[in-house]
Amino acid sequence: MPKMIRERLVDGLILVGTFPNDYLDRLLGSSLSAILIDPSRPNSELFQVIIDNEHGAFQATQYLIEKGHKRIGFISGDLSRTSFQQRYDGYLKALQLYNIDFEEKQIKTGGLENGYEHVKNLLNSSQVTAIFSANDINVIYGCKAIHKMGLKIPDDISIVGFDDIDVAKLSTPSLTTVRVYKEELGSIAIRSLLRMIQNKDEKPLTTVVPTKLIERDSVRSLL
Repeated sequence: MPKMIRERLVDGLILVGTFPNDYLDRLLGSSLSAILIDPSRPNSELFQVIIDNEHGAFQATQYLIEKGHKRIGFISGDLSRTSFQQRYDGYLKALQLYNIDFEEKQIKTGGLENGYEHVKNLLNSSQVTAIFSANDINVIYGCKAIHKMGLKIPDDISIVGFDDIDVAKLSTPSLTTVRVYKEELGSIAIRSLLRMIQNKDEKPLTTVVPTKLIERDSVRSLL
């Protein structure tokens, strides 16, 4: 347990992302006001600010489908992380809406920076024309595999990411991706935490922050 919590040097906590369950239980059991941003285990009994992961992934996959792609691969980190599972669900939801079948070999998951291996294995085992990645980092690493196989983006393979990190617009070609409004996540969390500190009886609230598809140069239309 951090010293600032043990010695009650703070009035509240903002917890971002993934924590081991036992460690998270200890933090939340400290009786301090706490709010979770994009937690590893959403819980309606806690104050949370969450990303609309599923709909963002649905938008990304739908965008590829409407560009004429039907063989769409999916890569991500470990699906035990809730945000990646939700993005996978959004991908599947879009395929199902458009009655597009997929095979298990079109799915490569595990690790946060395994994009090179994921993309290489995906291209060697399937005939995808596009790849949706549940985070930008994986697909940016995967670009090296695409280039080493003698393929070009987007002429031979289209790619879409998720997060809109700074490198996304600087990559060549610039990456079409799903923007996550990180500043808004933090702003909502701080305002919510201040209200919680002032009113201990406030009922838990979950705030969902929408995403936005940012169209750049990494997707080719097949229509």
